[in-house]
Amino acid sequence: MRAVVFPEREETECSERSYFQPQQGEGDSRPVRPPSGLGGPRKPTGAALLVTLSLLAAALLALHPRAKERKRPATPPQAVAVPASLADDEPHSLARLRADYARWRRELLHWLREGDPGLREARRLDPEVERRELPPVSAARACLQRHLMRPVTIDSLEPIGYERLPGGVAIDYRAVVRSRIDLYVVPALRLPLPKEMPEPVARIWSDLLFDAYLPPGCHHDVQHKHRLLRAGDPFVFRWRVERARVVDGQWKILLAAPSLLEWNCGFVAAEILALREGDGLALRLAGKPLPAALGGEL
Repeated sequence: MRAVVFPEREETECSERSYFQPQQGEGDSRPVRPPSGLGGPRKPTGAALLVTLSLLAAALLALHPRAKERKRPATPPQAVAVPASLADDEPHSLARLRADYARWRRELLHWLREGDPGLREARRLDPEVERRELPPVSAARACLQRHLMRPVTIDSLEPIGYERLPGGVAIDYRAVVRSRIDLYVVPALRLPLPKEMPEPVARIWSDLLFDAYLPPGCHHDVQHKHRLLRAGDPFVFRWRVERARVVDGQWKILLAAPSLLEWNCGFVAAEILALREGDGLALRLAGKPLPAALGGEL
């Protein structure tokens, strides 16, 4: 067989031809080396080399540790903690003083009768909730210390519940305190007229001064005192901040409930006013030794 070459199509070095092309003078066929540029390996052009180098550089950068660090999302900035005010930011008035004394007496009587079951087992709030929703404990601690008798110090103060309010937040705390002296609850009441009292004395009985701390006709019934706390022993009770909020860039406690171990000059005045207005029973928180007017040493 002979290859047929069409005159109108001249073969060049890059023209298509069969790889098995018979040679002149031979009856068989054998492989013929393909023309240059068709079957053999091609030399990379400049553009292909540039693309290859770019892909290789991208792969090396992806494996580099610094590149991985740059790809990590940035950590969101932490919220700046709002500072706390340790000053006395609560309002003070005679009306509030009398209301606090009445509440203190009511809650103390309730505690003496029933206690506060479940308080010791109550769990402290989550630290993240405390940081986000509540004032720092330092502000609450300073406020509670102002609502305690002077011999009483705070061991610990933990938030165990809170409530969002339109004007801020209310918080319940579990307080653990100790006293350097024994503390007693002493009832104060009007002294009844003894039987067979002479008429002249009976007429002025209600005007007689029996106790320097109380109005005429009243006395502290030391015989029925109740020891609330022994010196050095821990005392656990619930205390509530009624309203706290951020004011002028600071957490401020604007209103707090009286504590069970609160006693001050204002409460002395409230006790006197309650008895003057006919209250049948008032209470006093006193330490040992009791004042001479309350019976002196125990």
